[in-house]
Amino acid sequence: MQESVLMRRLSFLVMTLVLPVALLAGCSSSDDTATEFTTDVPTTPGDSTSTTSTTSTTPTTSTTEPTPALTILVTNDDGIGAPGIDALVMALSALPDVEIVVVAPAENQSGSSDKTTDGEVTASAGATTSGVAGTAVAGFPADSVIYALDVLGVQPDVVVSGANTGQNIGTFVPLSGTVGAARTAARRGIPAIAVSAGGLEGSDYAAAAQAAADEVAAHRAEFGPNANAAQTVVNLNTPTCAPGTSVRGVVDVPVATVFPEGTNGLDLVFDCASTATDPADDATALQIGFAARSIVPADL
Repeated sequence: MQESVLMRRLSFLVMTLVLPVALLAGCSSSDDTATEFTTDVPTTPGDSTSTTSTTSTTPTTSTTEPTPALTILVTNDDGIGAPGIDALVMALSALPDVEIVVVAPAENQSGSSDKTTDGEVTASAGATTSGVAGTAVAGFPADSVIYALDVLGVQPDVVVSGANTGQNIGTFVPLSGTVGAARTAARRGIPAIAVSAGGLEGSDYAAAAQAAADEVAAHRAEFGPNANAAQTVVNLNTPTCAPGTSVRGVVDVPVATVFPEGTNGLDLVFDCASTATDPADDATALQIGFAARSIVPADL
């Protein structure tokens, strides 16, 4: 009897010690399961509580608008094989995001103003002296612009004509085929730039071409088909400076009505070492070493 009582007491004691351990073990297992479940729940897209999900699934977008490509129609009046147009194409090609289309007279057409050919105008494949492919038009500079627009279907944001051999200033402006091509584009509402390198011998085409490229870069946001409501031309003329000197900058000046005393407009001496300022017109600007920027109407 006493032994039976003793055995019951020992059994009770064992149960008292084992049961809490079992309960603790059960609770621990339950907690581990809950933690594992929480970790494995797929994150709902857009859930602000999960930075990992948001970072890995949301694409990064840029707020910077890409610069649109600029289509530049290049022409001249000295012919597609002249050194000036080649220098111009090289300078413009260095600008970012540009497409250069070369359509120019097959032969020299200097002094042809904005003349056009009666009847059909023909053209053939051509190239600049550096081998840049283009179209050689059997006609005048104005014909080249019209052929590019109406036959080839070019839709330029800006037309750049040049770089001409010799300055187109004063009373020479209406006679210039370089300016005439630009005027033809302006009448179609297209922004247009004419550029000429001063001097009939050893003209600094690189300086003229760079002036044109700088003009395009500075006014790029203003360009586009039919953007030239005023139908005007920017006429740029740059001096050819003596060795050791360089163009002093660009000035906005009117077209000269008379040439400086003692000159005929073609025999100007360019003094790029001059310290004179405030030129009255394009002719005097070139004389004292500045590039002249003048606004010319499409109809002269």
